Amino acid sequence: MRVHIDRRTGEYETFRTWTVVEDDEFETPDYEIKQSIAEQRDPPLKLGDVVEKSIENASFGRIAAQTAKQVIVQKVREAERAEVVRQYADREGELVAGIVKRPPVMD
Repeated sequence: MRVHIDRRTGEYETFRTWTVVEDDEFETPDYEIKQSIAEQRDPPLKLGDVVEKSIENASFGRIAAQTAKQVIVQKVREAERAEVVRQYADREGELVAGIVKRPPVMD
């Protein structure tokens, strides 16, 4: 699946995707399409190409939206921490001074 989100409007489109694989490597029809079938499409698809089909968007309730927001906030915080670690990794063992601030609480 792939979801495209318009950052200005908040609208989103959902797509189902399949990857073109060799016929003898075909194992999961939910995620893959055989090369022999893909070559017959218009235009023909090559090995490794991705086929997308637009599907109906799922409707999310308040609880699902809140859960998604929490996951996104958590991932952003993890990325921020990883960036700080990356920035200071080469200064290990060095004495540094700084001010520790608590980030604002997001609701």
